[in-house]
Amino acid sequence: MTISYAEMKEELAQELPELQESGYPEDGLTQIAEGYVPAYTNDIISEWQKMPHEYNDGWMDYGVNAKEGIVALMTTDLHIYYEAMITKAYKELTEGKEDE
Repeated sequence: MTISYAEMKEELAQELPELQESGYPEDGLTQIAEGYVPAYTNDIISEWQKMPHEYNDGWMDYGVNAKEGIVALMTTDLHIYYEAMITKAYKELTEGKEDE
């Protein structure tokens, strides 16, 4: 992957106040995840191959049409993966802050 989980979490920590003030942090997390998905086919294929296998074929759960092509399916899988990771990081960063 071009970005590690630790780097992702560090970047998110910097954006956390703005996300929480927005009132819709989930939308912001989705946008952040979209930013991690590469644009070029070679990069998409390379990152998809490095992605944990449990995210392979995640596109099936989102109603993506297989006729769109393999790169579109890989892109969807990558988005699902990055969104899961950024959501996990968000939960770790906000855990316990509500108790303060």
